Amino acid sequence: MGIFYENGFIHFYLKYLNMFNSKTPEDRIDDAIKYIGTLDPQLSNEIENRVKGNTAITIGRDISLGLFAKRIDKDRRIALRALLLCQRYYLSNLWSPTIQLDNLWKATSIDHWKSRQRSAIDRAILLFTATSNNATSLADVAETAGGPPNGHHVNYRLSRDERFNIGSGTCYVAMMVWLLKSGLVSYQWYLSNTSVTNIAGLKNKFGTPQQIWNPAQQFTMINQLPPVPRGYIVYINYREEISFGHWMVSLGNGMAAGCNNNITGGATANLYSNNATLDSQFYHGFNLGNATGTPRGVAYMFDPTQIPNRHMV
Repeated sequence: MGIFYENGFIHFYLKYLNMFNSKTPEDRIDDAIKYIGTLDPQLSNEIENRVKGNTAITIGRDISLGLFAKRIDKDRRIALRALLLCQRYYLSNLWSPTIQLDNLWKATSIDHWKSRQRSAIDRAILLFTATSNNATSLADVAETAGGPPNGHHVNYRLSRDERFNIGSGTCYVAMMVWLLKSGLVSYQWYLSNTSVTNIAGLKNKFGTPQQIWNPAQQFTMINQLPPVPRGYIVYINYREEISFGHWMVSLGNGMAAGCNNNITGGATANLYSNNATLDSQFYHGFNLGNATGTPRGVAYMFDPTQIPNRHMV
């Protein structure tokens, strides 16, 4: 080893090589999991139970910040690695076989978050768990959305308190995006439920609904749906057995927000509306006053705080 101390250049090289490689993949994983535990112990425990063995080594290497690590303070460095851990695991096929990790995921994420305060990075980490237990938070988001969602399901720049570019503008996906932004569901839950195929699937995903209109009853222009609490999810259809009905978020007092509403919900209702009435959407949206003269339909409401596994960590 004497040569390393006699040769200043080699000594300098080894000194900094050791500095940049002082963390093993396992060290990085342990530090990141501990940090996540300060924000949400349940999320931390779940990641610790899932990320083990070769998976831990692979992710530990992937969340290395390299030379950039020494350019930010220790607290932000650990927070950023913790965020990368969540993204590397949950936004890849390690979590779901239908999700493919983008080749530029790490560069995209670091470039966006490297100059942010630790508190902002923390909020991005908390996207991977539910943070609200209040149904009205969904209504607050839906009412102020301003337009339909526009983006991809996977977004490495995503945080609930920043511009929310994710999802498409269908009524179902819009409601799902608002659920995620409201904090009522985790990013994992959102990614695992981006589509539905049948009535049974709807009930499995959202829990046992309360039927607010029975298809055995006629619904006419003078009928009214029962009151729906603010923040509850409303699903309406013209037949019980057809799954692809219409989804909205109740704003209370018979009003709702949604995308692809019938035009009775406002001039831009086909894109987004926060001034639709549940009654008009139910009657006109499904042509319940059709040529047969038997206006029928079924309507359900779901309490978003009762969604099964909505934390899904």
